[in-house]
Amino acid sequence: MKLAKKIKVVMCIVSIVFFFYKVAISLPYHASADSTTESSENAPSESTTTKEMGSSEEISEPSNSTVQSDFQSVLAVPTAASGIASVDNFNDFRTALLDPTITDIYLTGDIKLTASFNINSPKNIYGNNHTIDINLQLVGVALAYTTCSISDVTLINQHPYSFFWSEFSGVTINYTNVTSSGQQFIYLPYGTANLYENITASSDTQEVCEVKELNIRNGANVAFNNTSNSYPVVGNNSSTVLNIEDHTTFSAQSNNPTATIAIGQSLSIAATSNFSIANSKGCALGSYYSSAPFTIASNSGIGTWKLNGTDPLPDIGYTGPITTSFNLTSIDIAQNTLNVTSNNSMFPKYFQSKNVRKIASGPFTSKAQVITKDIDLLLGEVWIPPYNFVSATNALGQPQTINDVTIQGEADGEKIGTYQITFTCDDAESVATVNVFDIQLHSLPTIYAKDTWNEYDGLDCIIESDSSSNSSLSFFETNVSVTAQKIEGANMIDIDPQKLTEEEGQYVLTYTYKHKSKSMNVTVEESLFNDQSIYPSILDFGHVPIQYTTNQLIATNATGKIDITDKRSNNGDGYKVKVTQDHVLTGISSGFQLTGSIIQFETGTATNSSGGAVISTGSNQTIDIPVGQEKEVFRVDKGNSRGQIVLPLTEFKLELPSDSPKIADSYQAKITWTLSETP
Repeated sequence: MKLAKKIKVVMCIVSIVFFFYKVAISLPYHASADSTTESSENAPSESTTTKEMGSSEEISEPSNSTVQSDFQSVLAVPTAASGIASVDNFNDFRTALLDPTITDIYLTGDIKLTASFNINSPKNIYGNNHTIDINLQLVGVALAYTTCSISDVTLINQHPYSFFWSEFSGVTINYTNVTSSGQQFIYLPYGTANLYENITASSDTQEVCEVKELNIRNGANVAFNNTSNSYPVVGNNSSTVLNIEDHTTFSAQSNNPTATIAIGQSLSIAATSNFSIANSKGCALGSYYSSAPFTIASNSGIGTWKLNGTDPLPDIGYTGPITTSFNLTSIDIAQNTLNVTSNNSMFPKYFQSKNVRKIASGPFTSKAQVITKDIDLLLGEVWIPPYNFVSATNALGQPQTINDVTIQGEADGEKIGTYQITFTCDDAESVATVNVFDIQLHSLPTIYAKDTWNEYDGLDCIIESDSSSNSSLSFFETNVSVTAQKIEGANMIDIDPQKLTEEEGQYVLTYTYKHKSKSMNVTVEESLFNDQSIYPSILDFGHVPIQYTTNQLIATNATGKIDITDKRSNNGDGYKVKVTQDHVLTGISSGFQLTGSIIQFETGTATNSSGGAVISTGSNQTIDIPVGQEKEVFRVDKGNSRGQIVLPLTEFKLELPSDSPKIADSYQAKITWTLSETP
């Protein structure tokens, strides 16, 4: 076995404090020393294995498709010939509304109304995302068959006779991207309201909408909420018509004994829409007119929730595509459900509107659910879908296995990266993430029993799924756990990984990060050359009065020993120990140097545990430690060093000549002991 040459370096801090004698006054001055171990220029170099990281693939998400609505035909972009006004205050706003030559009004700031009035000409209001505080004022349309439009605006503090209200026949108001709050959103008992894009409206006093005809236009997303406790969300007259068109999302919520949607003439819901109509205190649907038809269709199915129920999922689910029609006789739970027809045989059998507090379709109703989990995968592992899958139910709430789920995407366990996997069951989906990372280890040099050891010596770095790497010891200590086992025949004995080098043997070292582990085999060989030496970590010569009459020899209680075990050959390969002082004792505060000062120590008689005589240099000597150069303290030549040889170190002293200059200060220097494995 070839043993690499090593040098061990131990440092010691020397300190002393000088002070002047004065009555009741002392001026302290101090010097100190610490001990560290370093590896030398002859230490073996570590071999490092470098792996080329796999490139990560960037995954782009598909762009969202947008349903094109037809509101552009309603809100025509004004031309140069149009009457246009830009306003940011009430007076200008009122002037523009009352001026029949102005058709298009652009808001350039928020506005608060301070008076009520009626208009007599068509208007288009472009809100530019500003707010109009209606302040309970009334602005009405007083001309039959007039069309007005309002877009991109927030309306607050609405009166029951809401902004652009009218009791004239044939008035049409088009709303695009409008948010409304207050006592009512729309009051058009003889008119039509068309809703486009995103509409959110709430009412705390009366209906959200009292209108003859309400059209939720293609692609619109509409949410109504009524907290008045006494009025429906939509309705309150015998002529109300509600049309919910294709590709819309419509939700309405109320909290009163009257139906949430109370129509007079008809209700129609298109098959491609998603809707939810709910009432926490009464039925969802009602009619002012006993023969008013309800026509509801849904490609994705319909769900109903019973009165006074609490289950967040529907009590009855009717699979789609489904078409239904029926008539209701009242706006509350005294109603009867008549003339029920459907392509789903369950619907006529079970549907009774007076018992339904909520009716919904699409994502509002389905019991479908997919639960997945994100996972970490160690580079080289094979990914399979069950790693991410937890559970699933279909639209009817029935448990599904992974074989019933549609899976899109896959993870490549051979390439570092982040992968997205989509699991779909009916109309429910869940996206799971797979992060492929690596724990990289590197080979270790020969380890000998009693060697200095850190349990993370075998860990090279952690490479994350984004290809970033971390190799800092502090990161390892915080995030990576280490276990060690000693191989004893067919058995594996758990040991403290920090104590792996206490005795020779075969070991398995395991590093775990993010619940993934990598292991390596480690061989600890018998130590053929051990240094058990003890050197003083500090030589503190205490507080010394300044005087110039006699030479001073100041002693400490510090002791030490050179203690080396050499088994490298039948008779040993030899070694030597040297010592040096880095600089003259120097004042910490003043920088003053104690020229002429000498640190010295005594050596005892070297002994060998084998009992034989020790052939060496350095026994029974007084050694002065030189400044700036090394001095040999102890040497045992090749052929004479076999066994454990101990040389005592005693009588550490500081010699100060009487005539050397001195000032009060704390002084320090550093002593370095160097062990070489060759003489």
